[in-house]
Amino acid sequence: MNTQTPKERLGATEDPRGQWGSLRHKLEDILFIGLCSVICRGEDFVDMEDFGHDREEWPRGFLELPDGIPDSDTFRRVFERIDPNAFAECLNSLPRDIGRNGGRCVNIDGKTVRGGGNSEHSAYHAVSAWKPLI
Repeated sequence: MNTQTPKERLGATEDPRGQWGSLRHKLEDILFIGLCSVICRGEDFVDMEDFGHDREEWPRGFLELPDGIPDSDTFRRVFERIDPNAFAECLNSLPRDIGRNGGRCVNIDGKTVRGGGNSEHSAYHAVSAWKPLI
């Protein structure tokens, strides 16, 4: 996947931090690592920091990270202050951009069959995948 489109789109989001504060980390770096952490089942700001440190080599390939991986307090401050409507619009535009740039987008959904488990095996799982008409 070309990571430039998501990075550019996230960087276009209005920065909620004051222009006179300490801006050691780029907004798109913070948002990209935070988003990847959540996709990988991260649950809080400490998980975002841990995700960045655990996989630091990968984001360094396309993010600037001028002052390294942001700490959990930086993730918390940014996500507390960011405009949720603007961020939602940014995230909703990513699949459209990927499709326009020749990328392929596949929706995936999963279900667990209730009552399908017993002492011999766990419950059955079903996964569906389809290509949206974007």
